[in-house]
Amino acid sequence: MKYLLLICLSVIVAFMPSIAKAKSLSLVQSCAELVDIYESRDEKKFLASQRTSLSESFRAGYCRGVLEQHRASNNRHCSSDWYKRAKFIAALRNHEDRFSDSVLLKKSCDEY
Repeated sequence: MKYLLLICLSVIVAFMPSIAKAKSLSLVQSCAELVDIYESRDEKKFLASQRTSLSESFRAGYCRGVLEQHRASNNRHCSSDWYKRAKFIAALRNHEDRFSDSVLLKKSCDEY
């Protein structure tokens, strides 16, 4: 039991930097990754789906998760079309410092 606790604590400490980094993900950049991955899914290139890196996939998943969570927790009507909302947010790449994530999420709901 003592060893199990020690192992669990070691794993938690080992992943602390990555947990802290996850909080600093940009919603705009993450949604841009999601849109890029989704748009390239129809490419006929050999092994196109295997060329997506783990970090790109993680950022794309972050965007999709944030959009789904916002839609689920939002009391007012919000589009369930995550792709249109992600594309709207990704289009603001050059202006991402002007809007907070909550404003971007609200605007993406209002837009679609």
